[in-house]
Amino acid sequence: MGAWGVAVFSGLAALGFLMVLWIAFGALLLPIAGKQGEQICFLIHAKGNDTALAETVRGLIWLRHAIGVTPCIVIVNDGMDPASMLSAQQLILMYPGIKIVTAEDVQLNNIWKNKTDS
Repeated sequence: MGAWGVAVFSGLAALGFLMVLWIAFGALLLPIAGKQGEQICFLIHAKGNDTALAETVRGLIWLRHAIGVTPCIVIVNDGMDPASMLSAQQLILMYPGIKIVTAEDVQLNNIWKNKTDS
């Protein structure tokens, strides 16, 4: 094996080591729902003509698969226009487990709370 072969092999070994470190670090930061019935939920606050709603949901779906847990995705309707509401309903058909609730429902259940208010 020549000098180039050693360099290539060393480079691949270094990349493999970095990949193992990356995976190990990601496993340490992995959010896991508790054992006492807690659940991770993503709340998306949608208002008016929310053109980024579909991209946001697709990104969360990807994240859902990447982290290995299945958190719920809740779209909070705080006055979405009809086009955004139609988009949200289509997302529900495409990705089971997504829910649409109103902002009032979320406030009544003390879910939507700004932590800096207390």
